[in-house]
Amino acid sequence: MRYKLIRQEPYCCVPRCLQMIFDRRHISFESQIEIAKELGLRNDKEYKGTQVNKEEYSITNYLKKHKIPLSFKYFFITDYNEAKHFLNKYIEDDIIVCYKRGVMFDKKMEGGHATLIEKVEGNSIILIYPEDEKGYREVTLEKMLEAIKCHSKENMAGFWLFQDIR
Repeated sequence: MRYKLIRQEPYCCVPRCLQMIFDRRHISFESQIEIAKELGLRNDKEYKGTQVNKEEYSITNYLKKHKIPLSFKYFFITDYNEAKHFLNKYIEDDIIVCYKRGVMFDKKMEGGHATLIEKVEGNSIILIYPEDEKGYREVTLEKMLEAIKCHSKENMAGFWLFQDIR
């Protein structure tokens, strides 16, 4: 695997993914909670998680503030062929996918989730999933696109591309 598995603090899936990207790229990083605070972490009745869809808590602002030499680009892709092309083109970079968790795993789960894509094998996508014993989960591209659609562009569902700018 390209990424060192890092366990997630509650509602810190985005900070955990960022830590794994930073670790792979040998960039020093703060704790998940410190990153999460800057990304607008909330844990109340109305909302649980970061608020990276708001400008003041954006990933771009975080990267600039900390002078992290990575670019961030957001892609809301729901077409199978377009997604396949995107993933094959950028798989050597770092891609986080944000989606509706319950839809992705056919379970009664609320809210969104973000995780790293390790690799693409045909129609199968290998997701980094430190909570599982194996450290990853395998899903189909169709299921992933369904989960992206259900979570919506408003919630930043889709693919988050990180590239080195050094």
